[in-house]
Amino acid sequence: MTANRRAFLKSAGLFMAGMSGAAAVSAMPTARPEKFDESFDVVVLGAGGAGLTAAIRLAEGGKKVLLAEKLAFCGGSSLICGGGVAVTETDLQKKAGIKDSVDTLYEDIMRTGGQLNDKAVVRAYAEASPAYYTWAMKHGMVLNTENLSQSGSVPRNLSVNTQKSIDAWTKLAKKLGVDLRTNTKGERLVYDAEKKRICGVVLSSKAGTRTVEAKDGVIIATGGFARNKALLEKYVPRMKNASTICAMGCDGDGLKMALAYGADVADMPYIKATFAFNLKATSIRDACWVFRDGAIVLNKEGKRFCNEEISKKDIGDYVLDQPDAVAFNLYDSAIREDAITMDESGGSVTYSEKKGLVLKGDTIEEVAKKAGLDPKVVRETVDRYNEDAKTTGVDRDFGRKHLVDISGKIRPIEKAPFYIFPATAVLISTYCGVKINGKAEVADVFGDVIPGLYAAGEVTGGFHGRSYLGSTAFGKALIFGYIAAETILKA
Repeated sequence: MTANRRAFLKSAGLFMAGMSGAAAVSAMPTARPEKFDESFDVVVLGAGGAGLTAAIRLAEGGKKVLLAEKLAFCGGSSLICGGGVAVTETDLQKKAGIKDSVDTLYEDIMRTGGQLNDKAVVRAYAEASPAYYTWAMKHGMVLNTENLSQSGSVPRNLSVNTQKSIDAWTKLAKKLGVDLRTNTKGERLVYDAEKKRICGVVLSSKAGTRTVEAKDGVIIATGGFARNKALLEKYVPRMKNASTICAMGCDGDGLKMALAYGADVADMPYIKATFAFNLKATSIRDACWVFRDGAIVLNKEGKRFCNEEISKKDIGDYVLDQPDAVAFNLYDSAIREDAITMDESGGSVTYSEKKGLVLKGDTIEEVAKKAGLDPKVVRETVDRYNEDAKTTGVDRDFGRKHLVDISGKIRPIEKAPFYIFPATAVLISTYCGVKINGKAEVADVFGDVIPGLYAAGEVTGGFHGRSYLGSTAFGKALIFGYIAAETILKA
């Protein structure tokens, strides 16, 4: 911590010295009161996957924990996400004969992030993932299936039943003695000028405002800010009016609390909308990831406009630049069969079909016409792509040679019937936020750790870089909740 910053916070502490009981909410740093209303070892803000994981691990380690959730229920964005968690060296991989490693997972995340990720943070995730998986399976995590789907270069993606897991973790937290309070919002962090560290938090609820001591620190796990239009406009203006699907609590509370104490941010320019959600999407299930199984993506002119093997966030950028931000996933019956095999939960072909959102035709021309596209142009686009798939294995226009990332080979679209799924890009997460290190400690703008302050989950930045590897968003929340707890327990 720099001398200037220390002096500023000390002066703020002297100015506000003598406060007792409930601290006033202000834009200035909130000083330690003469007496806290309550005292805990650790206060965790946010009871989603990150917060619940941290609270359980801390309580298991003997800490007195307060877990505060501003909504009326636990879960946050974790409750409504797709449930994918990318971990490595699991018993499920070994059982399926899948070769994977910490280094391979690390390399996949860094590659997808354009090498702009924080290496130490990504390395910490990869190294902690095997231990976290073993711990989580013994502490209530419920899987939908033991089958693993692709995440990066190999199948490593767990399919977590988010509802059952959140329910199990909530019960376990209470059983372990965690003081879990819903409808309780974190307002401001409290700073101890003498010890030069975060020492508590101001909480508000229907019962009023209280200052709560956190002897070992505060963990911010409050989610992102996809619902805060002012923050979106500040960091990435083009996302201000993007359609949003996320938890109601994602309005940047934790981010603002950390910024008040000089926290740095990371990955803010890379906030992106995710492709491919249906045109009236209201939940994470309203998507169809069939382009990852071989579909091509067309615009209203019936032409391809990007390499479909790239991240669904990066495709989202291209889609937002198309007329009306609409794109069309075109695929055949062979690709459909593979998609059904691969996609078992949210983002499935069958789910979209049941909702009547998939168009079908016996010929390319017929399905193109149903989608309002020029049949002749679409036929030319498909023929050109098919020729490349059959000859060189690399499409001449955008260089696609894989189905997704560096996995699978492109294939011709030629087996009737044919299908089109109209879709757009939707903002489901901000994937950025306060800068942390590999120990989940929050860093200030000078790169120094802010003592007593930790963060996990969507509120954090630095992990994803330019784009994100599938199934690492939920995974980041869970694993860094675990890492934050471990850091405090080992202090």
